[in-house]
Amino acid sequence: MPNVQERSHQQMNETPNPYEENAPTEDLTIRAQKPTSPNLSSLAATDPLCSTEPEYTPIGSYNYPRDHRYGDLAFLGEFFTAYRCGAGQTEKLFTVQDGTYIFGSVIKLTTPPDDDFLNALHWIGYTCNEVKAAEECQRWELTEHVPVDRLIYLESWHPYIAVDDCVHCG
Repeated sequence: MPNVQERSHQQMNETPNPYEENAPTEDLTIRAQKPTSPNLSSLAATDPLCSTEPEYTPIGSYNYPRDHRYGDLAFLGEFFTAYRCGAGQTEKLFTVQDGTYIFGSVIKLTTPPDDDFLNALHWIGYTCNEVKAAEECQRWELTEHVPVDRLIYLESWHPYIAVDDCVHCG
């Protein structure tokens, strides 16, 4: 029997259609399809966001600069900016270890997600954190560790995320 980490990895790679008729609705995380690739523009290596030294925080971690387009997204804004800065930049973040985002995530959406956004949330591993149908849900939680190349798919919908926080941050 696979351990929890192996099972989660196997489940994340399954891609049956969650919208097929009579599909079970209780675990759409497993059934979500891989969304279309995020439309990311890279930041130039000379961009100050990519070369600015991080700020040391009182709790002993570092805050890296984040692109203004990410507004109030503290953890995800920093992650999206680092990803766009190029190879290896996300590894400098305290939220990333060995290519995996380890701090979990809670996001509050500005509106309920459309079908494509809903599919992406499920595919990444987010679950609704409200007593509502997923189609009406505006608070989502990611408790599993996920590869950075999976979490980056959320970047396409950053304008619809009002705020974010971490789950496994102490």
